[in-house]
Formats: sequence, structure tokens, C-alpha cells
Amino acid sequence: MISRKTCIALAEAYQAVFSHQKRTHTRYTTKYSTEVAYESLYDFAFAAGFEPWFCNMLRHASKHVDTYSSSRVVKEFVMRVHTGEFVSGITPNWTEDQRQRLGQEYLYNLAGELIRGIDEREIRTVADLTPIRTSVLRALELDGYLYRAPNLLMPDSDVVDSEEERNVLEDLYRRLELNDIDVALRHLGLSEENYSRGGWEDAIGNARKYLEKVLSEVANRHSIHTSGEFLSSDVYDWPSKVRGYLAKAKLLEEKEVSALKEVYGLLSETGGHPYMARSDQARLLRHLALTFSQFAMLRLEGFLGKD
Repeated sequence: MISRKTCIALAEAYQAVFSHQKRTHTRYTTKYSTEVAYESLYDFAFAAGFEPWFCNMLRHASKHVDTYSSSRVVKEFVMRVHTGEFVSGITPNWTEDQRQRLGQEYLYNLAGELIRGIDEREIRTVADLTPIRTSVLRALELDGYLYRAPNLLMPDSDVVDSEEERNVLEDLYRRLELNDIDVALRHLGLSEENYSRGGWEDAIGNARKYLEKVLSEVANRHSIHTSGEFLSSDVYDWPSKVRGYLAKAKLLEEKEVSALKEVYGLLSETGGHPYMARSDQARLLRHLALTFSQFAMLRLEGFLGKD
């Protein structure tokens, strides 16, 4: 699913690509305003194969937003696609969920066509569109999408988008009453932010720190529950000893600890994976770190629930 954060990046991209600054001179001042290239936007959507009604909605986007400021009309229209509001007037018998599902289909197509249009130079502008393409593509990658020209590939059904993933992990962390949630969420957030700006090593590094924090807190919570005492700092501060504790406590099986050790090694060898793009390394290793974090927390939840 395309998250709200990715939708905003896509909406800002369409606004930037299909609008321009207009300069108006008067006797005493020079005024600047933003004008949307509605005709170009319509032509682009038409050529991409969107239905006539949708092309017309894009061309007359100002009729479908609450504010009529030309600097935001396209952006707000794309955001309304995410919420499903863009078809609320013509689908009176639909549920909100049905409208949002349709919105996801259109966002997916809007994203894929924008990237393809930039790559194939179908969008004519003097501006350099590379930064816009990069911003949208990285946001999509965090949601699990991949672009393999000329197609945007959907994620597997078991891969959640970054926003949902973050919410699931935070909810689980809180539910287990693990300590230092601010520290954990900071590393989780930094990993996402670093990826978005192309800081591949920092994205992997913060994902590793988040995993370390989760495992230490899972072990600490188990220690408090079983012995009434905090986990010794001699164990808590050492990832290898934490893994050993989790194995001894039967929270993780030996084969799972072994797999975790190998993943931790991959996360620690930043940039040491030949024949693979750094962006792909960061995306996949980050996902591994978050998956193992969730795995460990779910194991603890199961353990606590048996009492």
C-alpha cells in the first residue's frame, strides 16, 4: 500500500512538474504566482491511458479541492486520491474503504507513469527532474515498491508499507512495556529518513541500532518478569551476550539465534556486498532488521501471554 508519506512526495512531484512560476510586472512591483499547466497534465494523463473522467478531474482539479490556491491544487487533488475523496461525489453508495482501495490503484498508476514519463522524456520541461524522480522513488521503495523500467512493481502481499510497519512496531513495543521507547523510535525514524535522502550506510546503521535496542529490551523485560531484576549491564550492553540470553531463556531457538547472528553480521558490514546496488542493500538489510525486531517482540508477547 502507498503510505500517506509517499503520497505527499508524489503529490508534491506532480505539483512541481505540472506548474510554473508566473511573473507579473506593474509600475511599482513585480508579483509572482504559481500557474498549473492543466492542458499538459490532461495530455499526460490521456497518453498514459487514464479514463476520460479522471483526465477531466485532473484538468479541472481546482473544482475538487477546498482551497483554490493555484500553488496547491494538484497536490491536494493527488492527496484526495489517497483518501478516496476524489470519487466521493460519484460513488454515493461506496464505503470509505472501497474508495481508498480505488485510490491506491490510481496512486500506483500515477507513480509509475510519472517515473516512466521522466525516464522517457515524455514530460517536457527545462527543469532537471532527477531530484523529483529520486524523491518519489525512494519513498516508494520504503513502501516495498520497486521500479524496473518501464514498470513499477508491487510489493508482495506480506510486505507492509513503511508507515504501517512503523505503527505496528511502535504499538508492539508499547504493548510489551519495553523501556526507552524514545530511543528506539529515534533509531527507527532515522533509518527511514536516511534512506529517503540516500544515506544508505546511516539507514542500515540505524536499523541495526534499532534491532540492538529491541533485543536488549526484550531480554530485559524477560529478566524482570522471571526474576524481578533488571538485566545485568554486562549482558544488556553486548549484542552477542543478549543473543545468548535469549537462547538460554528459550525466547529464541538456537537456529533462530544463529540466523540472527548472521543478519547482524550483514548489518555490520555496511557497503561490503558486491554486485548489488547500495540502495538495494539498504532496503533489504533494513527490512531484515525490522523483521527480526518484530519476531523477537512477538516471541516475548507469546511468552508473557502463557502465564
